[in-house]
Amino acid sequence: MKGFNRAYDVDEDRSFIVTRLIAIILTIAMVLVICMAFLLPVFGKMIGEYIFAFFGVSESFLNTWDTLRWVASTAVIFVVLLALYRMAPNTRIYFKNAVWGALFATIGWQLASLAFSFYVNAMGNYSATYGSLGSVIVLMIWFYLTGIIIMIGGVINAILREKTILK
Repeated sequence: MKGFNRAYDVDEDRSFIVTRLIAIILTIAMVLVICMAFLLPVFGKMIGEYIFAFFGVSESFLNTWDTLRWVASTAVIFVVLLALYRMAPNTRIYFKNAVWGALFATIGWQLASLAFSFYVNAMGNYSATYGSLGSVIVLMIWFYLTGIIIMIGGVINAILREKTILK
């Protein structure tokens, strides 16, 4: 929230309780998004096979499920980032003004996650080099990249808002 306030060049004048309540809501939403970002792309195929075998759905629907799980994951990430960019700064932001940063951050997050996943799977053998600590290091690097992408999305929204105000 401090980073977004700095991007919009505003001071925090909301009460401590309101600020903490917004921070808690946004934290819970981001945790759910991160869980979904891990759950659907990684385990989505197994989940789909289990659910659809239980209900007896045809094989052709599994192909649709493979596409649907990526679309659902992306949509949830977009909606939560849109809410983040709307609620976090201490200024009035309309959803239409937060769309471009949320779109950038959603696409950037998906691309960075895919690229990072490829790098970890193909290039790095962290468990052999660092032991179990290697997984924590890799996860922290992914969190760092995610934070940078989310902040860039907020800065994009602030720059676009400033340009529209100056017109």
